[in-house]
Amino acid sequence: MNISKSIIAILLVVGCGGNKNAKTAVQPESIQQPCSPTGEIEVVAETPTEAPAQELPPEVVPPEETAPEVGQIEFVLNNQGKEDLVLSLDKGWQPVIYAYSGKPPKAKSIIMFPMHCTANCEEKKCLRCKEAERVRDIIKSEKRKVIAPGDSISVPWDGLDHVYKKTRASGRSCKCFTKQPAPPEVYTVRACGLRVTKSATKRSKYHCAEGTMTLPMVAGQEKIELLFK
Repeated sequence: MNISKSIIAILLVVGCGGNKNAKTAVQPESIQQPCSPTGEIEVVAETPTEAPAQELPPEVVPPEETAPEVGQIEFVLNNQGKEDLVLSLDKGWQPVIYAYSGKPPKAKSIIMFPMHCTANCEEKKCLRCKEAERVRDIIKSEKRKVIAPGDSISVPWDGLDHVYKKTRASGRSCKCFTKQPAPPEVYTVRACGLRVTKSATKRSKYHCAEGTMTLPMVAGQEKIELLFK
């Protein structure tokens, strides 16, 4: 028998529960093996260590274009003329700014602002709106918005169409509205006012401005400019 092999066998037996008084050799961790209850050496196969997975940079996803939030669409009325522009608001904004798709006589309009003296159908009521009869009372109760030359104003719109239907409340018949998103279309937006002149030889004139609006709108197109030249 080869002497070197005999010595290694004795050392392995001692390390696995043999003679406690025998001298044992310290083996490097790379060759130490666990023992079974019978004293035999259990050969444990080492699991190869896999290389850590290489982390990939996070994918860059471009932001999606979203429609403007409610109340963020604005109509900018810009007076570029030399006279004041007067907007009559006695009946609200609906007679001043309106929009339609298509071309007359087949145009389809939307009602962007509530009509005068009407309520939401959820309120279940018919409004009573008194109107002045005497001239001085009419003049006193007038609601106007004046845009000076070179100035502009912004009128916000929530992007909702007012749909009207007949209703009855408190013994009276009237019309009420519900609100829903305006249909996807290309619209012509039109705003009108009175161009007031201070000259005694010239008369004030009704003046309008137009713009184009596409619905649904995307980010970056929230303002529709209407130029009164």
